[in-house]
Amino acid sequence: MSSFKYIIGECINLYLKTNVDNFVSVLKASGDYFAKNDYAFYPKAKNPAKYDTLATGYAALIKDLETNKEKYRKQWDEERNQLMIGIERQIDAYNKMSPEEKKRLKNRNQ
Repeated sequence: MSSFKYIIGECINLYLKTNVDNFVSVLKASGDYFAKNDYAFYPKAKNPAKYDTLATGYAALIKDLETNKEKYRKQWDEERNQLMIGIERQIDAYNKMSPEEKKRLKNRNQ
């Protein structure tokens, strides 16, 4: 599942984590597809045991999410709150910059 997390990245997880039930339904759909179709990036024939491990990883993750919904809701709410605090701090820092500092920042990021 670490490959799954790495491939889709936190930017997608951030949205998936807004609703545990929706996240579970997305994982179920992905798991069903994964179980019925070969994965072109890492085909089953390349390493059947590893392929099966990944396929069963969906089931374990889904079960954990369904069993511990409230735990994940609280955890994800706190993660979002911390993210928002960080964003607000960055906005405040940007707003306190001089026009010259903003220009240097803009030029550095281009």
